[in-house]
Order: sequence, then structure tokens, then C-alpha cells
Amino acid sequence: MLFPKYRIIFTKINGLYIKNIINKEDNKIFNKIYDNFVSMLMVILITVVFSAVIFRYIIKSPIPWSFEVARYLNIWLVFFGLYYLERDNEFLKVDFVLQFLPENYLKYINLLMQFLKIAVEVLLVFIGFLFITKITNQKTAALRIPMWIAYLSCPVGMIILLTISVRKVYYKVKNIRVEEIIKKYRRLKDKEVYKQ
Repeated sequence: MLFPKYRIIFTKINGLYIKNIINKEDNKIFNKIYDNFVSMLMVILITVVFSAVIFRYIIKSPIPWSFEVARYLNIWLVFFGLYYLERDNEFLKVDFVLQFLPENYLKYINLLMQFLKIAVEVLLVFIGFLFITKITNQKTAALRIPMWIAYLSCPVGMIILLTISVRKVYYKVKNIRVEEIIKKYRRLKDKEVYKQ
């Protein structure tokens, strides 16, 4: 596999390191199927584009449907690639402002950003399905397949992205609770030290 099985991030709280749980083993079977499916789409895309170039410039007989297949496969791969970005925390972030905020608030701001991301994903699923219902009768130019198959990539990709985004929110909330428990424990321990 291209990605490590676990991504463990250690956060230091009052001298104690806490493991942030981002465990890729939770969805090991799904990740394996997903990786193989996306790899298969990529191989098909490369094969179609390579064949189109060979047929157009060497054999001098272009394949009329190759451009259309390549375009729609590319669209599907973009939406499927979002899952990898979210799973491995590779989305671009503008975190310049976050540097100036107190460290206590960062976890809550990150949680808020994750909720906003989920809201956008839900909105894109809804808009994607609305758009699909409006183009049910259209067909593609070369292949004559229904256009909704191409446009289904947005809601399907967003639903897959939602699965990991919701899971991340769950783990972040769980981590915040663990951190609060540890802080309470530290305070109680400090009080006991002062009493002695």
C-alpha cells in the first residue's frame, strides 16, 4: 500500500503525551477495496489516453470516444482522490491566523472547521443529487451513455468523504474529552501535592 497503516500524532499536554487516534486499521477492508478501485480507474485512464495518442498519431485513425472516457474518468478520480486527502490530513489549510490564537482554543477551532467542512460536503451531496435529477434525459456525445453517470461522481465522492470526516470529528471530540480528563487529574494531583 502507498500509505502507512497508522497515523499517530502525539500531543503534549502538561508533560504527558496523548495519542491522537487516527487509525487507518478501522477501515482496513474498505481502504484496500478503495485503493484497488482507484488504481484500476487510473490504469484504465492511462490505457485509454495512451491508446488514443497511438491511434491518432501513429495509426492515423483517432478513437472518437477516448477524449470523453478520459474526461469522465478524470472527474471520478478527482472526487475519489478527496478521500485520500482527508484520510491523510493533506488538505491545504491557511493557518496563518491560527498561529496567533491561544493553544487552548485551537482544538475547538479545528473542530469547528471540521464541522464546517462536513456542512459543505452535505451541501455538495444535496446539490449534486439535485443537478442529477435535472439532467436525467441527457446523453454524452460520443458514448451515448446517460450524463448522470458522469455527474454522479460529485455526490458519491462527497458521501465517501463524509464517512471519514464524521469519523474524524468523533475522534477529535473523544480526544478533547481525554485531554480534559487528564487536565482534571493533573489539577487534583497538584492539589494533593500542595496539601502535603
